[in-house]
Amino acid sequence: MKHLKIIQAEFFRFKRAEQDATSREKLLKIGLLLSFLVINSLATSCKTTKKPDVIIIDPVNAVEREVKLSNFTDHITYIPLESEVIFNNPFSIITTKDHFVLSTFPSNILVFTRSGDFISEIGKVGKGPGEYLFPKHLTYDQNEGLIYIYDNKRILKYDLSGNFINELKLEKFNSGFHDLNLHNEKIYLAGGIHFGNAIYDWIIIDNSLNLRSYKLNHIGSFGAMGDGTIISEGRGGFFSYSGDIYFWNSFNDTIFSIEPNSYKPAIVFEPGIFKHPHQPILFADRSKYFSPRTIFGTNNFLFLSYVLDSYQYTAFFDKNDRNFKIINKSTNLNISDMPGIKNDLDDGPDFPPMYYFQENGEEYLLGWLHAFKFKAHVESEAFKNSTPKYPEKKKAIEELALRLDENDNPVLMLVKLKE
Repeated sequence: MKHLKIIQAEFFRFKRAEQDATSREKLLKIGLLLSFLVINSLATSCKTTKKPDVIIIDPVNAVEREVKLSNFTDHITYIPLESEVIFNNPFSIITTKDHFVLSTFPSNILVFTRSGDFISEIGKVGKGPGEYLFPKHLTYDQNEGLIYIYDNKRILKYDLSGNFINELKLEKFNSGFHDLNLHNEKIYLAGGIHFGNAIYDWIIIDNSLNLRSYKLNHIGSFGAMGDGTIISEGRGGFFSYSGDIYFWNSFNDTIFSIEPNSYKPAIVFEPGIFKHPHQPILFADRSKYFSPRTIFGTNNFLFLSYVLDSYQYTAFFDKNDRNFKIINKSTNLNISDMPGIKNDLDDGPDFPPMYYFQENGEEYLLGWLHAFKFKAHVESEAFKNSTPKYPEKKKAIEELALRLDENDNPVLMLVKLKE
């Protein structure tokens, strides 16, 4: 209790500092103290039999286990995306009742049916009204049926038919952002953390651009790219499940659970020299450090992909046994080649857990794979000689691969989680 009282006092001190601070140095000192007290308290509480409310993750000592897709689901659905508009990688995918909406490279916003049929393209590249330059981040308003797109310090709003509604210009906040999420009729924006040059970790606004709440970035600036051989960058943003929303970035030890006017630690990464430093590093050394790439939660699990010691990992934290487990790892550091979960259902391609959504009380995971990789897997000797858990489903994969051209759009992979 003593530790919790100290943490609570420092938490409110930190909130006051956000409002009154005149320097980022002051915020940094208070933030570091808060992080130390949280971790120290958690370490003490772990000595008791009571499970801590805050999840503690230690990537260095993660347990490597043989994890199969049948541990999570009994069925996988493959959805080839019609290739009327060809794209390479999806940056973001949101799921509605009847649609998949993708932000893609090159810069397109594409709408497909849930069976993969192409419907329409939303907006187009340009600098005019209703046009965008790099529309990477999306969110969806279920009540209004509107797509929100963040692009270059503004939010563009469209309906699912591609009609431009309006835009919200964000210049008044004097900051760039790199993710957005619509939650309880408020817009959550994550600060662009490149080189630590972010004013905010996040802000919360309404549709009239009124600032409802915010958290300042206390990391501070740590340099630029210099001669072009040095880089310090990061990822981050929001994820949500069970009605709660969470914020993370690759420089913070703590993932926060956010409420309209407050926030609290929800997940803490163990401290250590393996963490991404708050300073420029050699480009060749960037993969040596722990750098989260995707994070999302479900009712029973927390899924992560990250880079550490020149490997890319896919892993999960099991909320029931409180263990952090490695699913798979690869020396391929391309985020579009995330290591997947061994697919023992039909011996199809490994499943990369990239996105999560809830629908009608059920939980779903969504991933994707390039068409040429899908075909290569089915044509491999390992697949031809395999005996999956459900042999009758293997034939369906073979038939799908025959219909695909290697230059087709990616294939979505959808699974419903077991209860």
